[in-house]
Amino acid sequence: MKYLVRNSRPRRIVTVHGRILPAEDPSVGCKAGEMWLTEAQFQHPRVQRLVEIGRLAVVRSVGSEPQPAAPAPTPAPAPKPEPAPEPEPAPVPEPEVEEPAEEPVEEPEEDESDDSDGAAVVQADGDIVPESDADEEGAHSYTEEELSALTLPFIRPIAKKLGIEPKGKKADIITAILEAQG
Repeated sequence: MKYLVRNSRPRRIVTVHGRILPAEDPSVGCKAGEMWLTEAQFQHPRVQRLVEIGRLAVVRSVGSEPQPAAPAPTPAPAPKPEPAPEPEPAPVPEPEVEEPAEEPVEEPEEDESDDSDGAAVVQADGDIVPESDADEEGAHSYTEEELSALTLPFIRPIAKKLGIEPKGKKADIITAILEAQG
């Protein structure tokens, strides 16, 4: 039996038994390389591996395959009798399950007496102050403790509002803010 195999890798060559099969390359009009292999060549482990991983494709096979001896015709098995359809069971009512009543979830009460968590509030005029000292007027005098509790993204707008260029270390910016407040 003979097998016609073709290189199925685009733009890559495949070597089979010392022969190079060029790749199909439509950009230069090159067709994929093909070659005929005998049964012994085709059964070689390397060729079988190339076929298995898809680098070679079997285009066609020519020749006679050894045909197994034709077994004696076996008589067709008798059809099995169909079982009688079972009657549908009566529907069983589903038991009613009472869902437990939802308990109201208690929200934690806010402790307004202790605001030492350092939370900051942005006021309407863009001023950032500790939540305990927030006011409607927007006028606020900062202490060193309040400013040091804030991070640079909160300190920089305060410095800009006071006309201070917010560059340098945090401590330098805080000192400049405190001096600008008087």
